[in-house]
Amino acid sequence: MGSKDKDKTPRPLKEASVLVVEDQNFVLDLVESMLKSHVGGLHAARSGEDAFYNLEQNPNLAHVAIVDYHLLGMNGLKFIEKLRAAKSEILKKLPVVMMTGDNNMDLYRSAARLGISAFLVKPVGVANLIEALERALAGGKVAKPRLDKDPVVLPSDATAEVVINTTEPEPTAAEDQRKPAPPPRQPHDFKA
Repeated sequence: MGSKDKDKTPRPLKEASVLVVEDQNFVLDLVESMLKSHVGGLHAARSGEDAFYNLEQNPNLAHVAIVDYHLLGMNGLKFIEKLRAAKSEILKKLPVVMMTGDNNMDLYRSAARLGISAFLVKPVGVANLIEALERALAGGKVAKPRLDKDPVVLPSDATAEVVINTTEPEPTAAEDQRKPAPPPRQPHDFKA
């Protein structure tokens, strides 16, 4: 097997480090209990600012991120936008699984356009979460939906698109204004 072939082999979940960006303790505890025996490492950040700061300090901190939409300070979409605009190629390409309580097609559409690997609506079962993480590590992406008014452009690999029929304008990703985020801090490693 050549080195190019080896580079295309997805990292096994058991060897992957996962960063969970979530501000609610009970969700962090639940994700820890679901994943601790299935992944190589688990880290947590309670805000997008914390997560981005720690990833900038150590771009190899995580191989995949699970990101909530509603976070203190910047929301999950803004965090993903920041990743995609990062100077580091590792951060630009970091696979992201959005896990949110919002079953909202506009949110899905905005996240899909940022190249997420999966969109999960809470509550999420362990099998679905593991499947989403494995897909993310293998380079999978969700379908990029388009509005019926968008031009039809078929990509060279001819992947399917979801068409949404609507006449309402596309919403902007408004910041979640519950509370400002605390200053950045070191990542929290889950208990071994």
